[in-house]
Amino acid sequence: RKPGGLISVASPYYNLHKRYEDALLSEEAKGNGYLEVLTASPTTNAFYGSRGITGAIPAGYSFLLRDFLKKAHKRGLEDQVSIFEYVVPTQDGQKWSFHGKGLWFSESRTSYPTLTCVGSPNYGGRSVERDVEAQ
Repeated sequence: RKPGGLISVASPYYNLHKRYEDALLSEEAKGNGYLEVLTASPTTNAFYGSRGITGAIPAGYSFLLRDFLKKAHKRGLEDQVSIFEYVVPTQDGQKWSFHGKGLWFSESRTSYPTLTCVGSPNYGGRSVERDVEAQ
């Protein structure tokens, strides 16, 4: 992080790998820039309303997000972390989901990004440990 800088992360499912979460909430992060996370709201998650165990997936991601916010608060970073849940209403009987992914760094909260991650970034354990994806 950089003082005044902004890291923006978008993921349809909030399940950051522990290594990434620890870096974003590290002691060095205190007072050094901002973090914005954009993720799907539970109702905009593709698994919302599905039958069986998959119907619990949106609640699981919400639990992980709340846990992340608790950690940020405990470490005194609550003023530096913003969470946005993307909500898309049902239109004409069609249910839309959010599947945006990305990572951007901006010099300030009002400037355009100066660095971005290219590829299909997923930030969870499976992606980091097993899959071959851009990281």
